[in-house]
Amino acid sequence: DAVEEKIEVMESQLCTEDGMSEKRQLEESEKDGVYQLKKPKWYHVRANKISKGKKKVIDRLKHLQLHGLGWQDKVNLATLFPSFGRFALEIGMGDGGNMVSYLRHNDDTAVIGVEIHKGSIADAMQRVEEGGLEGRVRFFGGDAVKFMKRNIQDGVLDEVLIMFPD
Repeated sequence: DAVEEKIEVMESQLCTEDGMSEKRQLEESEKDGVYQLKKPKWYHVRANKISKGKKKVIDRLKHLQLHGLGWQDKVNLATLFPSFGRFALEIGMGDGGNMVSYLRHNDDTAVIGVEIHKGSIADAMQRVEEGGLEGRVRFFGGDAVKFMKRNIQDGVLDEVLIMFPD
């Protein structure tokens, strides 16, 4: 069927303006059979809704967050982590379980964790604190592609770990 073929083609090309795939829904508009792409309704709400306990963790460990970065402000990893020679970026870090394990196995590496969900950032911050790894980690809440394009210099990362990015 021609309509199913159009949907398959559109599904294979689902990308944001930054080129990062996102879960989206196809809906047929009522005008002339034109298809429109829409984000699921939960996407942004889920990204910002956190419990009071997680808010307290974020407030207590706010020194671990990268704040106030301008449009083109590049993070100087050597200044941010002067005791480390290797730098990694973990995208979609979730609750930080992989990050903590990675840091325990890579003593010479510092990590920036990027996550869109504030609740997950709070969980990861708490794991890092419990593991005594605060001096080796910073967190950025937001879109990883935009963060890399705008705030990370080319060639400074030794590894990029991509977990389950939204």
